Amino acid sequence: MSPADCPPPKVALLVETSLGYGRRFLRGVVRYARLHGPWGFYINPSDLRQLLPRMEEWGGTGIIARIETREVEKAVLATGLPTIALDLTNRQLAPGSPLAKLSEVRPDSLAAGTLAAEHLLDRGFKHFAFVGSWGDFPWSIDRGAGFASRLAAAGHACEPFPMPRRPADRQWGREQRILAAWLRSLPRPLGLLASDDDREIG
Repeated sequence: MSPADCPPPKVALLVETSLGYGRRFLRGVVRYARLHGPWGFYINPSDLRQLLPRMEEWGGTGIIARIETREVEKAVLATGLPTIALDLTNRQLAPGSPLAKLSEVRPDSLAAGTLAAEHLLDRGFKHFAFVGSWGDFPWSIDRGAGFASRLAAAGHACEPFPMPRRPADRQWGREQRILAAWLRSLPRPLGLLASDDDREIG
């Protein structure tokens, strides 16, 4: 059978469409498939709560996924199909985790944090702060580390947002008030890097 006679790959895309990062990532996958395809896609427009189709019935040959829950983790691993993961957590990357064996796409977050610091330094800021993301996401941790390291090299401190520990304080309305009070306590003008799934604010 020649390559021309082979059926096109069918790839399940378990990537959120509700956030800008996910939408930009999906556009990149589609551009790649146009150049190197054709590919068939399964996509479920939604937030981070993704559902895997019945891959055997659908004839799926691969998966690209942000694996946010243990249910998705189990479903993806059970298929035995080639899988590329996005932005695994430290728990998912720990020795012994089956997800640690997957191929992974992740940004160079240390470099991103460094560039953000240089951008703010170039604009003359003297006071700096960082707001990270919930959880043990290496991309957020590394972005904060790159930001603080570059500022330290320039002789400046970086004030990290003290993430609330109590579950009641993690509700967005309550967290907004805590964040606002923290921001009001900081000196101005302030160079701020807010690093989340869908926003980076300088």
